[in-house]
Amino acid sequence: MPMSWLMAPLLVADVSAARRYLRDLSTAEDKAAEDDHTQSSLSGFELAVALAACEAVEEVARSDCSPPPEDVISWREDLSLAAESAAAPAPEASVLADVGGVLIGAVLAMALRGRS
Repeated sequence: MPMSWLMAPLLVADVSAARRYLRDLSTAEDKAAEDDHTQSSLSGFELAVALAACEAVEEVARSDCSPPPEDVISWREDLSLAAESAAAPAPEASVLADVGGVLIGAVLAMALRGRS
């Protein structure tokens, strides 16, 4: 059985996966650029610290049997929305491992062909 018969389906699958990866990557980059313009200036760590501070203030208010301040509640809700919108998943990069596998297979096929 020729090696090209075994490698052809892998090559087609890798090319389609690479196209999908590049399309998803450009979509994610566009969304990130759009979010940079509309989002607050807090980074991921600063956002987490601000949310934790709001929750701590609310917890202290609950322990004193009083309602938390309205501005803290409003700020926590705004920060929660910002955290949800900032959590866009990165495109899956497993295609890079597939491309590496195809390249290794092609090199091995050429090396074995050269021996015979």
